Amino acid sequence: MPYAQKRGLIELLITTFILIYYGSTVYEWVGASTLTAEALTALFTKVVVIMVLLEIVSHSILAGTNAKDADAGDDERDISFKLRSQSAAYHVLSSFMVMAVFLIYVVQSGRDVSRNPLFLGGVEPLLSIFHWLVVGLLITEIVKFALRLWYYKRGY
Repeated sequence: MPYAQKRGLIELLITTFILIYYGSTVYEWVGASTLTAEALTALFTKVVVIMVLLEIVSHSILAGTNAKDADAGDDERDISFKLRSQSAAYHVLSSFMVMAVFLIYVVQSGRDVSRNPLFLGGVEPLLSIFHWLVVGLLITEIVKFALRLWYYKRGY
């Protein structure tokens, strides 16, 4: 397995783990009606710190065990796969941005959002929109890394 493919697999696993951890924690808090703005902000900070630490440690170990390949850099095929996967992931990110703009419109129009399933109970609507943006960013990264691995598997 090429170094770039190993790197993509590690990033996919880390991002998937972070999304599952973040989503399950928020889901648990919403179910128990213990979700607050402070808890959501603290969770986001915790997720960012965990993700950065996991990326640093895993990439350091990977680069240490594959020093020759890590120093070689990306070839044309790696760059092509990165560009294709980023292009497709951009559409996912755009969809979440459109959803966020729609949710802002709903809030600004003065509609009752208390029973809307897209808004989290227990926090103000702006934090619900922030939550969906975080989820959208994580899903975008998962799509990007999964497509990159698929391109490697496919070979062209």
